[in-house]
Amino acid sequence: MIVKLMGSAPSMSSAVMYNENKVKEGEAVVIAQVNPDTGLSVLDTFSRLERMNIRSKEVSFHMSVNPAEGERMKESDVIRFVSELMSGLGYGSQPYVIYRHDDIERSHYHVVSIRTDHRGKKIPDRQEQRKCMSVIEGLAPYYGFRVGNGNAEALVELGIDPRRFDHSKGHVAAQLEAIVQRCLSYRFTSQEQFKLLMRTHGVSVSFREGGTAVLQGLADDGRQCTKPVDERALSIAVNDEVADRIALSLSSGRGPVREAQKVARIVSACLPHADSVQGFESMLERKGISCHVRRRDDGRIVGATFIDKDTRCVFGSSEIRTFKASELNAIESKGKVQDSGRSQKASGRKM
Repeated sequence: MIVKLMGSAPSMSSAVMYNENKVKEGEAVVIAQVNPDTGLSVLDTFSRLERMNIRSKEVSFHMSVNPAEGERMKESDVIRFVSELMSGLGYGSQPYVIYRHDDIERSHYHVVSIRTDHRGKKIPDRQEQRKCMSVIEGLAPYYGFRVGNGNAEALVELGIDPRRFDHSKGHVAAQLEAIVQRCLSYRFTSQEQFKLLMRTHGVSVSFREGGTAVLQGLADDGRQCTKPVDERALSIAVNDEVADRIALSLSSGRGPVREAQKVARIVSACLPHADSVQGFESMLERKGISCHVRRRDDGRIVGATFIDKDTRCVFGSSEIRTFKASELNAIESKGKVQDSGRSQKASGRKM
């Protein structure tokens, strides 16, 4: 069982429309509407509570529930599980809708609620991800599922780190699937960002026109070290899951504002102290942020992608206002001039 808490948004429209559009397209159905106000539908109740919001900047609550391969939960069990999970998170009295999505091979569920209560105040969400995991672990024995990715847990038992592909350890398909699941828990907005994210975990991904993904493990030097593995050999519809995650990330419009501001503050603090591009990347890495610069054919830096391992968000440089490619180019040019000066001095001493 994998439960993902999606990013919040400043209005309910993105989460609602994402799921309602799936319903209109015949790819999802509503299986439960819980706690609507008297005489109103749940969606109308959302609108009413949103108008009552006092000062919360982010009001939507959006969660996906993904039973793993082999976990055969009846729909009534899913509804009961979601009810207990929502109560544990503090949303037991809130209105919410449960959608069953059938747009990929294995059915999964989306839950949409609102963070504003009937007094216009925000439901406390401090350490919500950690609280969610704690509640799920408590419910797991009663519903007979394993928490998280079963492949990842099995790999740990075999002494294999599921965060980085290692060809020498074998179990190629299981490693690839565990890494896909890990990367799908991030917020990203393009296939290119997902491909970069997978590469940082030692896996290359290509997407075919026919709608399937092909994966290969990478050696430490970045070379492909396994035969291509079609996603149909895995239990995850990688192409569809990636498309689903991208659509969800883009539907919120503004993106995760607080998370982007955090990265922007760290970039702003590190950039003035960097004496090289590698030095800048190292400083960010120590803060839990992986930076990957993009260059033109002539080597000039034109942008960067930032991966925040703490909040599990991927940002392009356009989302990080404090990043200026021109500043990194200036730092790199200054370093080259200094290196050239040192070389000339060394040559003079030899003469």
